[in-house]
Amino acid sequence: MADSQSDSNVFSVRIVSIDYYMAPPIPDLDICYSSFQGGKLNEVPVIRIYGSTPAGQKTCLHIHRALPYLYVPCEDLLLQSNQQGDARTHLISRAIEKALKLKGNTGSKRQHVHDCSLVRARKFYGYHSSEELFAKIYLYYPHDVSRAANLLLGGAVLDKSLQPYESHIPFLLQFLVDYNLYGMGHLHVSNLKFRHPVPNAFSRRKANYNGQSGQGTDNAACTSAGFQADSSGDACLGSRVWISSTIPDDWMWKCPSQPDAPSDQDIRLVRRQSTCELEGDITVDEILNQQLKMYSSLSQTHSDVKMVRSLIPIWEEEYERTGMHDTAMPPDPGKPLPEDVLRTLALWT
Repeated sequence: MADSQSDSNVFSVRIVSIDYYMAPPIPDLDICYSSFQGGKLNEVPVIRIYGSTPAGQKTCLHIHRALPYLYVPCEDLLLQSNQQGDARTHLISRAIEKALKLKGNTGSKRQHVHDCSLVRARKFYGYHSSEELFAKIYLYYPHDVSRAANLLLGGAVLDKSLQPYESHIPFLLQFLVDYNLYGMGHLHVSNLKFRHPVPNAFSRRKANYNGQSGQGTDNAACTSAGFQADSSGDACLGSRVWISSTIPDDWMWKCPSQPDAPSDQDIRLVRRQSTCELEGDITVDEILNQQLKMYSSLSQTHSDVKMVRSLIPIWEEEYERTGMHDTAMPPDPGKPLPEDVLRTLALWT
């Protein structure tokens, strides 16, 4: 595939609403096996996003392989190096799994802990000159994070009080932060599996920004025969439209009649859940927003760099609406100009 074609195969959706649900894992899409549990998984969390594409197609997106987690300092586990890591992390995972089952109300068949790994991080509160070793504990049920944190603090794990980190962050907010996502911002993905059926044509809703009637465009319908992504005029605002003739074959779930189609049980798992125009599945590995992260020192940042990253989509939308970049703001009459301040300071020295 040519580079121009591959660049165009990026699916974008604005994050308007977000929630999650628990469901049996879908083979080749979800995490289906846990070496810690020693077998197949019963349920995994799936994040669900509702929004619309830049062209205005309403979308429901299911995001797989995102797990809630918390951290425990390894110094509290008497773990000083990676050499003891596997044995010690397995021990705390077993202890948390046992404590959650004993304190739970749903019986011992529910799985709680998925895995535990060692990571290096710097504590947020106080001054810490270097990074430290932490045990990162992955769970299945988001509400188990606060339960596990209380058990760790209460001494129900390894018979000692352990201080958990980042257990207060809700699962959905944790996901947004980790993947550089913001409410009302766009989620960009490199691959997608659309659920059947997909539309054969696209009819754009007429937008009336000026509050005047009778000024809608004639390009209300964009079909596979007449739509060009880079066409002039107002056709679908120049944004890509996803319909049956423009969606790549490998971006579609296979129909039951096709070879190598999913089993009947798997087909039930990928049935539509919404009435949105588009619905599909992705994994967290296909999210491109992480590549847009920016790290810069405040002392070396220019004034034209927008530091509040969550406001960037608003600035971009305003530019598209007005066609102008940052508009010059009139000076505050109550605030002296920088050159006047420097001139005054020079007189004092």
